[in-house]
Amino acid sequence: MVTDKIQQIETFKKRITALEKQVEKQLSELHIKYGFSTVDDFVAAVKNVNSKDPGKNSGCKRNRTIITPALKQKVVEALKAGRTGEEVAETSGISLPSVYNIKKAVGLTKARTKG
Repeated sequence: MVTDKIQQIETFKKRITALEKQVEKQLSELHIKYGFSTVDDFVAAVKNVNSKDPGKNSGCKRNRTIITPALKQKVVEALKAGRTGEEVAETSGISLPSVYNIKKAVGLTKARTKG
């Protein structure tokens, strides 16, 4: 019984070693998969992307778009023209919930029916 357990452990160790080699190979080729000539270029690109998107813990304050009456009017016109909320949010630089709030404030939403 103990011998069987030891053999199982050895089998698992071999499997772990094989998996580690697979992961190491995949990681070593990751930069090629994403079109970078060197690992250093890939790492620099990843760091650059991360630095452009400050998170909650980065200490950077996010700039918020001030929703002016003119911006609200543009949003309303775009919504009436048939554009989706996501399209309007992206082009106007405001959040999707803000678009929905504007839409609700000007009466472009249907009230839910109780049923």
